[in-house]
Amino acid sequence: DIVYIERPSGSQDSNGMVNYAIEIAVYSYLKNKGLNVKWVKVNDVKRALTEKKDASKQEMIEAAHYMYPHALNLNYDWLTDKKGRLYNYNEHLADSIGIYLAGQNSK
Repeated sequence: DIVYIERPSGSQDSNGMVNYAIEIAVYSYLKNKGLNVKWVKVNDVKRALTEKKDASKQEMIEAAHYMYPHALNLNYDWLTDKKGRLYNYNEHLADSIGIYLAGQNSK
């Protein structure tokens, strides 16, 4: 089994630095526990979903939803408004799908 983690790419503010530190800590912890952990690059995540290295969050959300319309398989699915438009809150689900696909592509 492999755990894929998106490689931090710098930060614009203090929140970004906190996220960067958390990602490094999670990576280090998992490696220390003997798990097979691999970094994937942000551009590779975007490319895995959209075939574009500079895709917007919305493009990534739409691509992930298109590929996996029932990704959650729980009591709810992708978050949409009353007109069926995808909310930006779906970015974490889209990112996780992109990270997995980028990791699988890097084997």
